[in-house]
Amino acid sequence: MIYRVKVDVFLKDGVSDPEGFTIAEAAQSLEIAPIIRVRSGKSFLIELDISSQEEALAAAERLGRELLSNPVIEDFVVAESVEVDHG
Repeated sequence: MIYRVKVDVFLKDGVSDPEGFTIAEAAQSLEIAPIIRVRSGKSFLIELDISSQEEALAAAERLGRELLSNPVIEDFVVAESVEVDHG
């Protein structure tokens, strides 16, 4: 089976996020909404040919921990896992 897993990576609290700060300032100057904070990050969509959703989530967890994030300055979350039909 093929599963698509989403892994989001964000800077840890306390780590400087100039991109998020700039976006928040710009949104406030455009009076879009009363934004308090913006955190920038990366999102990865990964397709795995694997036998179960549990295995897909475990693989995504390992990818996030060992490859996609820098544990010193970033946190990651496995956001979702869905079965994909490529037929």
